[in-house]
Amino acid sequence: MSELVEHALVQRPDMIAAVANIRSKEAHISEIRASNYPKISAVGSVGYGEERLSLGRNNTFDSGAPTFGGGLAVEFPVFDGFLRRHELSAAEAALGEANSQLQKSGDQAVREVWQAYTDLRTAISSEAAADALVKASQEAYEAVLTSYKQGFSTYTELVTNETKLTSARNSLFQSRSAIHTAATALALALGDLAQPDSSPTIMRIHR
Repeated sequence: MSELVEHALVQRPDMIAAVANIRSKEAHISEIRASNYPKISAVGSVGYGEERLSLGRNNTFDSGAPTFGGGLAVEFPVFDGFLRRHELSAAEAALGEANSQLQKSGDQAVREVWQAYTDLRTAISSEAAADALVKASQEAYEAVLTSYKQGFSTYTELVTNETKLTSARNSLFQSRSAIHTAATALALALGDLAQPDSSPTIMRIHR
């Protein structure tokens, strides 16, 4: 059961959304806190410098070379009247609400998985009982049919056993339908319906 719960906590769309919401709130808080500190960035430039040297009327020489420049730029945050402080408080409150929602979603997931799992196990047990009843009813009907053909049983007894067999078969059909319904509910509770490989989990439980 604990394996199913762990599976649901990482597969369910509502849990995935709740975790993503927390990550978003945490990232926003980090951005606000970072804005309180100076920002340091590297700056640089690349160019080409030329130089002409004249040694008389007919002796002129041109030369050139690339030029490089670099340094650091520091940007200090200006006073904003405690706006960032209030923004940080609001962001931390939003993170608290997001964590609370994650807890609620987790509790809901556990309840739904437990209920769906219980319903599925009950349906499987009911199917086994219904299958045994069908086999017993089939044997009883065949025995009465043979006896009726030999003149030892009445037509009423034959019809009664046939009715019991039909009822047993209907119960078996209903129990198998209940298994399908319960398995679908469990797949939904586990979050498998939102995943392409949902069948293995349900099949392991069914076996």
